[in-house]
Amino acid sequence: MKKIILILTIVLLTSCAKKIYPEKPSKGTIKKVEYKNSFITLPFNFSIKEIQNLLNTKIPKGLVYHQKNGIGGFYRSDVRLYRNSPISFTVSGSKLRFAIPIKVDVYGAKRKKIFFAYVTKTGRGTARATVYLDVDLKLKPDYSFDVATDLNASLHQAVIKIPLLGNIVGPIFGNPKITISVKSLVKPELKKAINKAIPNLNNLLKAEVNKVNIKKEVEKYWTKLGKPINLQENAWLETKPTGLYFNNISSNSNSFNIKVGLSSKLKLAYKDAPKIYKDPQPNLTVDQLKDGNFNIYLPTSISFDKLEKEINEKIAGKTYFSKNKKHKVKVNKIFIYGSKNVDAQTIAIGIDFKGKIKGLFKKRVKGELWFNLFPEYDSITKVVRLKDLKFTSNTNSILIDKAVPWLADKFYMEKILDESKVEIAGDLENYKKLINEEIKEIILDKLTIKGALKSLNFEGFNIGKEKMILLITADGILKTSPIKIE
Repeated sequence: MKKIILILTIVLLTSCAKKIYPEKPSKGTIKKVEYKNSFITLPFNFSIKEIQNLLNTKIPKGLVYHQKNGIGGFYRSDVRLYRNSPISFTVSGSKLRFAIPIKVDVYGAKRKKIFFAYVTKTGRGTARATVYLDVDLKLKPDYSFDVATDLNASLHQAVIKIPLLGNIVGPIFGNPKITISVKSLVKPELKKAINKAIPNLNNLLKAEVNKVNIKKEVEKYWTKLGKPINLQENAWLETKPTGLYFNNISSNSNSFNIKVGLSSKLKLAYKDAPKIYKDPQPNLTVDQLKDGNFNIYLPTSISFDKLEKEINEKIAGKTYFSKNKKHKVKVNKIFIYGSKNVDAQTIAIGIDFKGKIKGLFKKRVKGELWFNLFPEYDSITKVVRLKDLKFTSNTNSILIDKAVPWLADKFYMEKILDESKVEIAGDLENYKKLINEEIKEIILDKLTIKGALKSLNFEGFNIGKEKMILLITADGILKTSPIKIE
């Protein structure tokens, strides 16, 4: 009788299930991710004609300068400068060169003592000269222009021819004359002529150029690009301007070109229109401009609730056997959420299970097993799967304490991992189609933006408690048309 009771006791003890309930992994949180900047070039241009017209107006035609008795070495002198031709200009980078054609009319009288009397001989000369006005423009961080000017004169030849003999004798000997170069004497008068015609030349030009209100023009697009752009019904391009950049001024045959680079964070948004960004317009940052490009963040995410439901529909209630058929595990329910494992973002998977090992006496175990996994993205198949399956430290400790090492084989996890795969090829194809169709041309007031998609790039994962975000960006080229400032 005692033996029977002992056997029954052993049977009862061995048939009691060992309970495994480790502490659950901590919940994760979505990290703040800094997305790449996109760069849009705002190519402004404005005509140089206004400056040319100003100079043509301020420097009158006809006699612009008259100087008497100002040339050294002459008893009497008279210099007259005339502007009868229009002012022309050439451009190079940020520099303008205005050519002001000048006609030179110069008179001089030489006086010489012969014996006890003075003899005065007079002569005249004409020449063509050019006064060059060099104007260098600089755009400052506060959007105003600074102007530097420089005057130079070009005078190839200026001479006065004074006859040696009188009007009666001179013709007999061929009217011999003394040729006196006055180039070095006339040249300074050319610069004086322009300074006299326009006393405050530098300030005048600065005021004229600053009529071009670059800040106001930039502000217009800074504001417009702070508002979401409607691409399709319930599809928006969210734009958040982040900075303004400028490098230098260039020019073509008749206008200055100013390229301002606007950096912005771009992402697609669905359903409701995203927020409007009203950050104040910053000053310009002097930096090397980048070519126009876009990096659009694509909102691709996997809901853990949805994934958990799909896996439970396929897995819950099923029994799995080890390869030697000695062990079996019945999965009652699967739990999935985002977790934080030390400093890493992981995915926590929990299994509510019942297990059994065959032998002389069947050993039972039940409870929960918790694992940490990492996601993996296959860029070829466009599939997200889970990998690097590891017990949580709490689970591992309890398995050792309860002496159920056969659970460490994880044979019951193969099907779960297989069912956790998520295909996102369809989502990416829809994004690609949307971008190709809707970003190929966007018109904002006078600005036309043309985009061309190059590639879709996977940047990584961002795992929170409720979902896993795939950091995928659409990269491409942006080209913009010139914006004429009237």
